[in-house]
Order: sequence, then C-alpha cells, then structure tokens
Amino acid sequence: LIEPGMLIAGDAGTTTLALAEFLVGIPRLKVVTNSLGLAAALHTTGGDLEVILLGGRLAPDVPGTFGEMTIAQIQRFQPQLALLSPVGLTAARGAMDYDLSEAEVARTMAENAARLVMLADHSKLGASSRVQICGIDRIDTLITDRKAAPKHIAELTAAGLRDVVRA
Repeated sequence: LIEPGMLIAGDAGTTTLALAEFLVGIPRLKVVTNSLGLAAALHTTGGDLEVILLGGRLAPDVPGTFGEMTIAQIQRFQPQLALLSPVGLTAARGAMDYDLSEAEVARTMAENAARLVMLADHSKLGASSRVQICGIDRIDTLITDRKAAPKHIAELTAAGLRDVVRA
C-alpha cells in the first residue's frame, strides 16, 4: 500500500500512531499529519522521511491540531494515500467520528487523497458515532485485525468497500 517516495496523510488517533513504527522503514516517505504524537514518533526516529505537522488549534482531549487553519493547510496537499482511524465504520453510514473538528480534518484528508485507507480494529466495525467522515464507497482499503466479525466484513463489502486486509 505504501511505497517509497509517497506523500501520505494521517490523522490524529492511537491507531494511526501505532503505524509510525512501520512508516519509518519506507525510504523518502513524506507524511502530512495533524497528529502531534505521529509527528513526534516519526521525527525522533531519524529515518529517511519528511514530516509535515499541520498548524491549527490544539485540542484539549486529542493530541492534534484542528480548525480552519488545519483544514486550509491540508487542502494544499494532494497525497497519494490517506490513512485515517475512525471511531466507527458501518455499511450504512461509512466512517464516523465522535468529534466534529476531528471528522472535518479526516474528511478533508480523504477528499484530497488519491486513495483512502481506514485503520479500524474489530471493535470499530459495526459501530456508529456522531459525525460522518465519508461514505463506505469512498474507502479503498480497510485494514483491520483478525478478530473482525465476518458479518461486518460482508456488510461493508456489500456496501461498496473494495479491499479488506486483516493484519
């Protein structure tokens, strides 16, 4: 999914942060993120990558930047891939988030990216929340864990999800 030299976008979240370890080994990678944790984790590794931390308002409960400034900066980039971690993912409502400002950042990343990957473990599949990030038909790949219920995977693929990776 991720190739050397790509420009990727990643939102703020613990699932996206867990991906940092993997990203460090990809040569010439450029990562645009609003996640303070992801930016710090990638920066301290000293790998062959460039980290672009988006400015904006710091959220009190999520270590990331949000708001109009963050959205405007995201719109300047056209990443080949967006890696997002929603709060919930359903066939009917697609990717969902609890907080409006988090959903707006994720939605803008999704709109500007050529390909969209959702990172969601089994607990997020079939779960809904307050604000939609995007419909299921916009998601190119779901990366989930092996505990994902076959029922949820079947519902998501029937609704238009193109690819599922169980890791």
